Amino acid sequence: RDTLVINLGGDATIDPLSDEAGLKILRLNNDTDTPLVDYLQGSTYKNPNEDVVVSIPASEDLVPPIAVLTGPSTFRTPCPNERFATVYVESSASGDASGRPLKNKTWGLESSGDCIPHDIDDEGDPLSVLLKAANKDQFTTLKMESNVLDGMAAGVHCITLSV
Repeated sequence: RDTLVINLGGDATIDPLSDEAGLKILRLNNDTDTPLVDYLQGSTYKNPNEDVVVSIPASEDLVPPIAVLTGPSTFRTPCPNERFATVYVESSASGDASGRPLKNKTWGLESSGDCIPHDIDDEGDPLSVLLKAANKDQFTTLKMESNVLDGMAAGVHCITLSV
């Protein structure tokens, strides 16, 4: 039979075609709290016949994901009898080393330097509420409408994206 069997460091074994149910699931028996990648990085693995070698790059060789935010750097206060125009902050250019979109990202607010301080858990702060919803639903685009922009004090608000 054609079976790929990978014996990994850290007491992990997987054989997706095995007749044994326990070998069909990748698991670390000796330390279930440690990420598998910690055992793999910087190592070389060979199959039992020594004809296939798989190398896993060390963590310093891995290319980290990139967070890219686009949108206006400033916006003006509307004239009397006008409403704010909707402001969009886009993160779709963010990605992993292969160029794929990010599965997980965290929107946040910088509160140091010239940035106006915010508390992401402040339910009375419309910008914090928007960012919290964006994190929950993994929004790629922040859409800041008048209700959010009206609630923001004049000054510098520093939106961040962590990947």
